[in-house]
Amino acid sequence: MTSKQDPFVLFNPSKAQKTGSDRRTGRNDNPLVCQICFKPFGTNRALREHIGDFQLEAQQLTARLLEAQAHLPSLDSQHHAVSNCNMEACHSDNDGSSDDGGADNDQDDDGDENDASSGDCVPGWEDHTGLQCPYPVCKKRFKKRQGLVRHFQLHLPCYEICVYCRDSFHRVRPFLRHQCIAKTRGDDKAKVFYTKERCAQLRRYANETLHQMLAPEDTSHERTRKRGHEAMGECEHRSSKVPMATVDHGADQRPPIEDNLPGDGFRNDVHRSMQPAPILSLPNEPATPANTFNTGLSIPFPFSQMT
Repeated sequence: MTSKQDPFVLFNPSKAQKTGSDRRTGRNDNPLVCQICFKPFGTNRALREHIGDFQLEAQQLTARLLEAQAHLPSLDSQHHAVSNCNMEACHSDNDGSSDDGGADNDQDDDGDENDASSGDCVPGWEDHTGLQCPYPVCKKRFKKRQGLVRHFQLHLPCYEICVYCRDSFHRVRPFLRHQCIAKTRGDDKAKVFYTKERCAQLRRYANETLHQMLAPEDTSHERTRKRGHEAMGECEHRSSKVPMATVDHGADQRPPIEDNLPGDGFRNDVHRSMQPAPILSLPNEPATPANTFNTGLSIPFPFSQMT
């Protein structure tokens, strides 16, 4: 006897048809697991957002790595920085193009006010009446320090990348003047703080480098003045050690011994109040300074009576 039976089929939840509510909520009985951290998620949307966070973090780390690599100087970039490109940039840029170092049309960054501020100013620059660019192949003169600072920033190489548009810069001045359009699109306080602090560091670095290149002449004068003060101090020190001509340091400064000592009256009173002790003397005793001293004083020593 044969009976017709339906074949047994294993139920697969992943192949089951979804209802309308499942499609709307995105619910799935099969748990979704991240292949990186193996964290389960209930919906595909949550898993995609989680993966997107990982991808964003990877992009940020890659950008930071490229930024760090861009700061590493290479031989080609150094040679390019000191070549004629700087001179071409000097003639192509309007900063400090006139000899008076005056009018430039920098209205795009806040570095102009900071360049002339007292915080970045190096003491002693006001003493320079005629300021000349210390770059070897550039001898432009300026009447104002602000014009010289802006001009010198064109010569100074750097390796900077804009954190907004990822554009690279190899000189300080273009980086300070860079106005990124992408800067207004986001409100990332960390990027704003980094850009502001980095620009301030580059301005201080440019001012200190320029001051060091202008300082050799001032340093030579300072060294000459310092050596003069040291020579005067050495002369005064030597003069203090010279003995006075009225003092004879080779002679004996001890006072002479007088025969009439001020204790004679006291000794006479002692003779009246005390019996004189016999003085012990040897028949063939040679004259010694001690005996002579005791005889001259004629003071009896009572210690001779002690046994």
